[in-house]
Amino acid sequence: MTTVSNQDNYYMGFWYRFGAGLFDLLIFSLFMTIVLALSFGFGFFADAASGSLKVCIFLLYGLYLISFWSRKSATLGNWLVSQRVCDFKTGQPPNMRQCVIRWLSLPLSLLPLGLGLLWVAWDKNKRAWHDYLAGTAVISDSSYVASEHDKPFVASVVT
Repeated sequence: MTTVSNQDNYYMGFWYRFGAGLFDLLIFSLFMTIVLALSFGFGFFADAASGSLKVCIFLLYGLYLISFWSRKSATLGNWLVSQRVCDFKTGQPPNMRQCVIRWLSLPLSLLPLGLGLLWVAWDKNKRAWHDYLAGTAVISDSSYVASEHDKPFVASVVT
């Protein structure tokens, strides 16, 4: 196994990832609010607690994440902070299976009290629990300006 270091990419830390996730959630929520208001009128807010609506929104958010991760390796929030999702071993874009596993295991990272997400702050490769389960990492893209504290992404490529 050969180790390849790409000095243009670095593991992204907690605050960058948190900001990207918050932006994605904000954009998606705004979009869904507009769509639901135009579809059902503003009275839909009274019915927003229905279980089927929550499931639909959860599935649509999953579709948003999976489609962006699999096609562009980054959501709009990732793009905003110059980061992308990749296969941990190769550095290549994640495959569809990894994207689905990453999304399905995201709720596990929220339990207990977000520990799986906070794990990024302590992990040497800044990976959350859902990254471990999916075999992914979040790294900088080429436009990211690194600081002296950033750890370079190192992919292991079998040759």
